[in-house]
Amino acid sequence: MNFIIKVAIILLALGIVSAIIYGLIYYFIWNNHTDDEPIENYEIINKTIIENFYTKDNKVYFITKTLTTKNPYLIQEIKNIDIKEFKPLSTNIGVSKETGIYRNIPIKGTDPETFKAINEEYSKDKNNVYFRTQRINEADPETFKVLGKGYSKDKNNIYLIDKIVTEENPETFNIN
Repeated sequence: MNFIIKVAIILLALGIVSAIIYGLIYYFIWNNHTDDEPIENYEIINKTIIENFYTKDNKVYFITKTLTTKNPYLIQEIKNIDIKEFKPLSTNIGVSKETGIYRNIPIKGTDPETFKAINEEYSKDKNNVYFRTQRINEADPETFKVLGKGYSKDKNNIYLIDKIVTEENPETFNIN
């Protein structure tokens, strides 16, 4: 068998394994949603910002469009949230009296009193900076800035998503 065919078979096998793993993750972790209920049965929490947080029956839900269910919306309950104490901060980020939240997932270790959204993916509190639900180690919340194209920086480091990527001077680092 020639080399190209072997590589193609390996890539095909990796694709199949990846699809199976994704399916299992979806089924066991992300599948806490309602397939059959129309979005019209939910009330948007804050109409002044475009966001995905809704309420129904004193519960808070994160709702997004999807192609993976019968219903065109993926409806996920945010567990253990008091609707009176919940505040959406951006499309994907909210805060309750207990924790910061990314989509429908609590962000561990956040200080809800000082928690705020930087943009749709990044948030911070007085102690830490977060990308989605991950704390960015060593990031300084006071000087942290999102640059774009996955890059961000603070007074000490340059980051790609949530990892330190270069020893360049953050004051002079630019993306084009």
